[in-house]
Amino acid sequence: MIEYEVYPGFRPTQKNNIFLHSCKTPHEASVAAFLTLAPFLSRDTVLFCSRSDYLHELYELIVEFEPMPPSAMVMFEEVLGEPFHRASYERIYQERGFIDKVGRRGIPFYRILSRSPTLRGTVRAFNSRVEELLMTYTRRHVFLELLADGGLGGIHPGYKDSYECDGDVMEEYVVGVRTPGEDGKRQVSISFRALSYASYVWVFAFGERVEKALNSFLQNSRRPIEKFPFAFLHQLDKEVHIFTDRRIR
Repeated sequence: MIEYEVYPGFRPTQKNNIFLHSCKTPHEASVAAFLTLAPFLSRDTVLFCSRSDYLHELYELIVEFEPMPPSAMVMFEEVLGEPFHRASYERIYQERGFIDKVGRRGIPFYRILSRSPTLRGTVRAFNSRVEELLMTYTRRHVFLELLADGGLGGIHPGYKDSYECDGDVMEEYVVGVRTPGEDGKRQVSISFRALSYASYVWVFAFGERVEKALNSFLQNSRRPIEKFPFAFLHQLDKEVHIFTDRRIR
């Protein structure tokens, strides 16, 4: 259990395994989250990082943490294509200079895209990598942004109809899916099985568009995960910390 007495200004409210932190801005949330998780960074720590503008400042704080940076950082989801293609998330990290910064700190940064042009090949290669990392490091932190549709990383409502290759979110560490909509892209994402290995989960939920999803998550822990994947966090036996500027009903 995290000792919050050290940071009384950031004391959350708790319901079961969910800790709710009220913050006015993403910047305030980044500071609060960093102060909360910093004591749990070690040479035995791996971070699974969802692509999010809100979370980027927190990632920067963690990487720059002098006493004990993490041992490895791993992307949580990615859009299929050639390495660093224009719509890829890894390109965003590259253009922000984040990959170079992580490299200068001596922290391995595991991208998802590879030379394999197929979804099946990419999923299989990354599945092996994630399994290896989960077996190597015992402190596993997962970072997510709450999506308005209740999706979790690259896993969206109705995901069972979106599988694009062999695999299942409960059986494999990584899956390939097609995102919703007419222009749905093929995507690679960490699965529920991998998420079940998390030591801690850190969630940012900011903006009016996520308020309905956040309240639904907090008020109904029994929502079917196929319709509301984010509800899977209720099934974890580890702490889930949510930082938000939304009013909770």
